[in-house]
Amino acid sequence: IEDVDFSYDGNHNVLTAIDLELCQGELVGLVGPSGAGKSTLVEILLRLREPNSGNIIGGTTAWNQIDPSEFASRVAFVPQQAILITGSVAENVDLFRGLPLERIERALRDAHLGDEVDALPEGIHTRLGPDDRALSGGQRQRLTIARALAGDPDILILDEPTSALDARSEAAIRRSLQELP
Repeated sequence: IEDVDFSYDGNHNVLTAIDLELCQGELVGLVGPSGAGKSTLVEILLRLREPNSGNIIGGTTAWNQIDPSEFASRVAFVPQQAILITGSVAENVDLFRGLPLERIERALRDAHLGDEVDALPEGIHTRLGPDDRALSGGQRQRLTIARALAGDPDILILDEPTSALDARSEAAIRRSLQELP
């Protein structure tokens, strides 16, 4: 990230002269008060917003020059609010990508959810949703982490994945993130 500026209204910068170098295998946290621009920077990294000036380079390629489908396969996002679809555990991890079952199962293990899913009535085929099985907040969040990991991304971006969780669920998610391959 080189000298990135961003303004919503064109007059007042939310981000000014942001310089940041991230290396493969690095775990980086953005910390600051509400309104400091953390979410805005995440949106820029996800290509949901364009910086007003500056560059974002991935390897040797400008971020905005990477083909959108390639970008989507290499960058995964875990939002603060875990959103599930009505469907099985496997379908929630796969999310219409046609991933092999082995990859889905590995992602659930990597997210420390494998044993809990195995204990469900139909395991990975247990249906989730308003009229079906419900998961705890921590389980839902770890399922969204498994969803992101199942795509085997090069970059994983998380937006406060533990902000609404109890201490035990937060510890499980932190352990999952620390043990990522």
